[in-house]
Amino acid sequence: MYPPDDSNPFAPIRASDYTDKQINDLWVDVGGNRMATILEPRSLGSKYILGSKGSGKTHLLRYQSYQVARQRWSNKGGLSIVENAGCLAVFLRTTNIDAPRFEMASGADAAWQQLFSVHLELRLTELVLDALLDIKSSSPDERFDDKALIGAIAKTIGISDDAFHRLASIEELQGWTLQWLQRIDDAINAAAFSGQVELHLPFSMGGLSLPIGTGLKRWHSTFEKFHLIYILDEIENLTIKQQEVVNTLVRYAEGRATFRLTGRLYARKTLATVSQGEENREGSECS
Repeated sequence: MYPPDDSNPFAPIRASDYTDKQINDLWVDVGGNRMATILEPRSLGSKYILGSKGSGKTHLLRYQSYQVARQRWSNKGGLSIVENAGCLAVFLRTTNIDAPRFEMASGADAAWQQLFSVHLELRLTELVLDALLDIKSSSPDERFDDKALIGAIAKTIGISDDAFHRLASIEELQGWTLQWLQRIDDAINAAAFSGQVELHLPFSMGGLSLPIGTGLKRWHSTFEKFHLIYILDEIENLTIKQQEVVNTLVRYAEGRATFRLTGRLYARKTLATVSQGEENREGSECS
């Protein structure tokens, strides 16, 4: 492997710093599709992938994500990429969600935990929608049912924002998602001065990122065979309360979506969920 900047042999070699192109260029195929068995694209069970610093977790999982696979198979339609990968996997590093912002207020842990959960789901959904828009634009001869996907999300738990129920396409759903991310950012910035967040959140925990997995099966028949996988990297950067949110999403997933949670050997701080503190168990909710 070579550093990202070939002119500097002392540059840090971290997969998190690579571009999508470098993830592909620096990939070494050991044969036998062994690396894909770590991701387990066909499995409906969520799993932890833990290892020491520099063991290759980030490189492996970014390589399996749709974002990087699109670079690898740039001449293929999006549905073919999903079929080749065996899943629709999106990758998010915890450092990209600025988790410390959600630990500002003392005495209001539940409210900030709920705010974090909505923000996390919006970020995951944003990545899924980016992939779906690419799939749609690169497959002009296919029919995609945007309204069925949106309807599946609205029906599963319910979205309290009236604007959501007027959406008619995934392009509009993407715009709605980005607007809510901006609203949350603005509310957090204001809370630095007021000490509280004044925001009526549009859905409860598990109300967006999970039902979109059900909606995909109605969006296009390809997704009746391939799962939606959320890869959340470097979970050691999350607090115990924030990991409880992730554990709760894993518990609520129930075949609609599945998670790959990665980090260092000490990354897992709790198995508890927000649901009365119940713990996820290996071999059941996760492995």
